[in-house]
Amino acid sequence: MDLFFHVMFTLLKIRDKVTPVDDRTKQFGINLDQTVVDYGCGVGSYSVALSKLVGKNRKVYELDIHPLAIQATRKSK
Repeated sequence: MDLFFHVMFTLLKIRDKVTPVDDRTKQFGINLDQTVVDYGCGVGSYSVALSKLVGKNRKVYELDIHPLAIQATRKSK
């Protein structure tokens, strides 16, 4: 399971370089002062981008079933 996560992590990081996450999250309609849940946060690509959209006064909650996903999101901040 850890090997799968590390492969997924690498592939998603490559995807994020080719297609920036910020461009995709702008289409979600999220604005300042909203609270967001990133369900199935994976490596945290969307969480970081979403936190820029909601601003410093709100939070983005990250949920994932895999413990390595939560560790990855903590490192990406």
